[in-house]
Amino acid sequence: MSEDLTNLQPQSDNQILKLILMTLQSLTGHIISFDSRFGSLERHFDRFETRVDRLDLRLENIEHGLKKVQTDITQLQKSHDEMRGNIHDLNGDIHDLNNVVGDLNRNQTVLSDTVRKMDHDFRGIFERLHIVEAPRHQQNSTT
Repeated sequence: MSEDLTNLQPQSDNQILKLILMTLQSLTGHIISFDSRFGSLERHFDRFETRVDRLDLRLENIEHGLKKVQTDITQLQKSHDEMRGNIHDLNGDIHDLNNVVGDLNRNQTVLSDTVRKMDHDFRGIFERLHIVEAPRHQQNSTT
């Protein structure tokens, strides 16, 4: 359709009909070409839509996974906070136990000193008793 068909001076009806037929055939070719291009675009859009649907599904799966990870992280943070509280409590208990052990060590030292003093006192008493009883045994054995 590069020719300017309006400038032609047809000489007969037959030529006018041929000219109209050629124009219609040319338009039909262009329409078929456009239809083919539109069909190709529809196929591309269908494939694109399929890909977008797959991406949407993947994103939904990722969202679900991220929500689960977020829930797990929240639970871990709560557990971590509880463990920190328990560790703080345990440290307090250990401190208390260390104080009790220190008290026990001091009491044991006092008790050991007391037992040593008592042992020393008993030895002194036994020595005195032995001194007092020794002459009696000698008297009894002579009689």
